[in-house]
Amino acid sequence: MAANRPRESRVKTLLILGGTGDLSHRLLLPGLARLIARGRAPGLVVVGSGSRDWTQADWMLRITDSFSTEYDAAGRQARRELDAAVQRSSYRRLDLNTPGSLAAGIEGLELPLAVYFALPPKLTISTVDTLRPGDLPPDTQLVLEKPFGTDQVSARELNRVLESLVPEEDIFRVDGSLSQTDVSAGHTRIFSAQLEF
Repeated sequence: MAANRPRESRVKTLLILGGTGDLSHRLLLPGLARLIARGRAPGLVVVGSGSRDWTQADWMLRITDSFSTEYDAAGRQARRELDAAVQRSSYRRLDLNTPGSLAAGIEGLELPLAVYFALPPKLTISTVDTLRPGDLPPDTQLVLEKPFGTDQVSARELNRVLESLVPEEDIFRVDGSLSQTDVSAGHTRIFSAQLEF
């Protein structure tokens, strides 16, 4: 991994793998809405992805629904920020079982990029296994939900592969076993403090 080069720290695009799933709908997107409403993710572009054949309109309905609780409680300026985030958002259909799908799906996204693996452990492992050094743009940050791997051996191998793709300081691990409130707050802390939106 190349070191000692200047880096662009502020994430401009968040690509959510598994963006059509329940984890994203109930926890991740509401946590992002909280950040956006508080002005802590200025200009962030949220890109949802999944294997479902969704249209842009389908995705807009999903993100709007996930943002609704925060939106209802927000003031005028925060609502403008949330509306703008929804308008900037987009959906990409990615079949992660197809080698090269993720690398191809990243093309054209504004950098720096964070990739959030809101996926079951086996799919996370198989997706990471398709990546090769150089597939991810410089300064890409990877965010993974626990559990990491399916057992201790696969977790170690997953960490080894991840560290061949990006530096350890660009890998973030989220504990999804907490309560819904704690996880949503945890996502808020991770994205504001570590991913530097």
